This record gives sequence, structure tokens and C-alpha cells, in this order.
Amino acid sequence: MRLKTIVWITAVMLVISFLLTIPGCHSSEVKLKNCMTQKELNETEETEFQLLNKPWEQYISDKDTDYDNLKDKIYLGTEYGALVYGTPCFVNMLPEGYDGGAGEIVFLYFSSSTSETLEHLITFDSYEDLKAKLRDEIDAEIEEGYPSVPADEDYNTMITLYDAIIEGQTEIMEQSIFEEYCHSFYSQEGSSST
Repeated sequence: MRLKTIVWITAVMLVISFLLTIPGCHSSEVKLKNCMTQKELNETEETEFQLLNKPWEQYISDKDTDYDNLKDKIYLGTEYGALVYGTPCFVNMLPEGYDGGAGEIVFLYFSSSTSETLEHLITFDSYEDLKAKLRDEIDAEIEEGYPSVPADEDYNTMITLYDAIIEGQTEIMEQSIFEEYCHSFYSQEGSSST
């Protein structure tokens, strides 16, 4: 019995020594090589919640620094659209001279079930009532399949814009500048998704 145990232990040791000679079968220090470009390194944020970062949010690249001054205010285009702290926003504007009371607004949304842009007239008694009804519309979009994170961001951007309009905290931007900024913003966004 003792001889049998010695033979078994010897056989196990021979197998282990054989496996240790095969590359990758023993523990050795593996050196990782960082293959990120300098641009990727500059755009990386190191946080414990890095996976929760907004992958659809694109930062303006270094070559577009002349747009940095547009990120600290809320601007209205002369014909359509707005910039809310650098984020383009294409929501329906509040009625001219709106002061927080009753009114109506047309809510535009994309229906994934019909693949059409639809509109819905929202009548409201107060600004708080408008915010609640807009939240209901956003929640309906989420139920229809629109992702909740960008939907919530759209809602927050819209409310930030409306708050600034009511408080008179917006500035007018030439439409051509707004369109150039949007072109730059969305071309940068598209290049990062590939």
C-alpha cells in the first residue's frame, strides 16, 4: 500500500512538472500593453462607475475649442432649436411671453410602433402641470421601447431650457452658428460610435 502511494505521488509530480514546462500553464506575470490612442486616453474617465458613463454623450474634440464658450449658457436659435449648456435641443418652444401659467404646447415624438414622428397637443393649467404631463409623455415613450436613460436626459434638458426661458436666462444665437455647432457636435458623436 505504501509503494502504491509513493508511485501515485511520483506520477502526480511528473505530470505537474511536465505541465509547468508548457507556456501558459504556470502562473507568471503577464504584462498588458495599452493600445489606446492618445485621443482615447484623453477622453477616458477613471471612476468606479465607468461603465455607467453615457456612451452617447460626445465631448467636443480639441480642434473645436472655439465652441467652448457655448457650454456655459443656454442659447435659442433665431429660427429653431436651442443649446442647453452645449447640448443641442430640438423641443417645441413655450408660447411667446410664457410666464409659468396656463397654456398649450405641441409635443413631438417618434413612435417606434409606426416609425413616424407624431404630435400631441398638451394643454396645461400651470408650469408644474406642464412638467407632469411632459413626464407622462416621456414615460409613455419609455414603455414603447425608448431607452430610459436618454429619455430622462431629454426630459431634464427640456425642463432646464423651459426654466431658463421663463426666468429670462437665455441668449439669442444666430441660426448659422447654431447649425454649424450642431454639425460639429453630431459629426463628432458619429465618429465616436464606430
